[in-house]
Amino acid sequence: MSADFDDMASKAKAAHEARMAQQDRQDTAQRDDRGRIVDAAVAALTAEVLPLLEKAVAAFRQNGIETKISLVILKLKEL
Repeated sequence: MSADFDDMASKAKAAHEARMAQQDRQDTAQRDDRGRIVDAAVAALTAEVLPLLEKAVAAFRQNGIETKISLVILKLKEL
């Protein structure tokens, strides 16, 4: 009779470990996806928005208005 309980316990443990491994794989895939999304967003902002802001700063400066760009883009990389 105890052999049946041993078998049940080992199967339950194996099933639990399989579920945990699957969850770990899914969590890793989601983190990777978020990383790719953030990288793409940072690249787009850097390529498209930052040059536009730099032109605006130069235009303001030519008119005697000092400005600066706060680089929030770099903070996105840290998320």
